[in-house]
Amino acid sequence: MFKAVLLSLWACGIMLGAGYAASRVRERSAISAASVDKEAAAETRKLKELNVPKIRDGAVRGYIVVQMNYSVRNSRIKGDTALSDAIASDETFQYLYNDETVNFDHLEKFDIKKMTSTLIGSINARLKTDAVVELAVQEFTFLPSPP
Repeated sequence: MFKAVLLSLWACGIMLGAGYAASRVRERSAISAASVDKEAAAETRKLKELNVPKIRDGAVRGYIVVQMNYSVRNSRIKGDTALSDAIASDETFQYLYNDETVNFDHLEKFDIKKMTSTLIGSINARLKTDAVVELAVQEFTFLPSPP
């Protein structure tokens, strides 16, 4: 009888130890996986719609309406997320306002790939990191001014 009690206590101790060890291993692997996912994860942010005036011959010819999304690595960006949104909006506005190659009659010939790659480089330069991974155009239209 004494041996049976001792054997059952020993078996319970082994089961408790194995359960504790398994939970610790699972906890550590979950923490390391979460840190790896957080490092690699990119968040997509949507910028507000921008209305960029286009001026030719001293008069406003119309407005380029653009709305963009961009993917940013959370681990690379430091500080306020509103700052990165503001910088992305400012760089987009400056690029479109200063771009003289926009043909109002044929916007389909506008080089979107060149614009997005240039904007990614300039946004990352102002943020002093390579946080912006991708930039996507959601809307790009031209609204002519009334005569």
